[in-house]
Amino acid sequence: MKLPVFVPTKTFSVFGPAKAVFLSCILFAVFFAASCGTSPSSSSGSHASAAAGKASASDSAVPGSFENAAPSGLSGVIRLREKLDVKDDELAIFYVRPDKNYEPWALWLWALPGGDGNAAWPKTQNWKVQDGIGYMRFKLDGSDLGVKPVGSQGQFGMIARQKGGWTKDGDDDRLWDIALSNSVVIFSGDSNVYAVRDY
Repeated sequence: MKLPVFVPTKTFSVFGPAKAVFLSCILFAVFFAASCGTSPSSSSGSHASAAAGKASASDSAVPGSFENAAPSGLSGVIRLREKLDVKDDELAIFYVRPDKNYEPWALWLWALPGGDGNAAWPKTQNWKVQDGIGYMRFKLDGSDLGVKPVGSQGQFGMIARQKGGWTKDGDDDRLWDIALSNSVVIFSGDSNVYAVRDY
C-alpha cells in the first residue's frame, strides 16, 4: 500500500512554512496509523482487557520478545514465589542457573547506602532449591539475618558469587529498590534484576 506524501503547498501558506510542515506531519501520522489498522482506542483497549483478567498478546508471546519483555524462565519463578507464599515483610531473592548447580554459589547482600555484605555473609552462603530454582528469603527487619537486608530507603545490592572466592556471576553489582517489588530474580549471565511478576 502506498502511503500518501504531504508536501506543503501554497494552500498552507497562510499558516507559514513551520506550521505547514507541522500540519503535514500530523496528517501523515493520522494516515499512517489508519493504514496500520491502529488507533489510540485499540491500544488502550488491550490494556483494559488485560487488566480485566483477559488474555493479552503478551500472555502467549515468546519470553524475551517485543511482545513479552520477561526473560525465559520467569514464569517458573512466579509459580515458585506463589508456592512459597512470600509475605510483605520479607525479601525474596531467586536465582536461576541453567545448569541447576547452586552448591558453589552464594549471595553477597548489603543494604544501601552504607551496608556491609560481610555482615550477612554467614547466612547467605546456601541457596535453598526447589523446582530447579535457587532462592533465599529474609525478614525485612533483619531478625533472621542479623542485619537489615535493605537500607532505610528500601534499597539493597547483591552479587551472586562463589563461596570459595570472588568469582562472580555477572560483572556488575545488582542493585534494587523494594518499592518496585520485594521479590526479585537474577538469571545467570544476565546483569539485570527482575521483579517476580508478569511483564
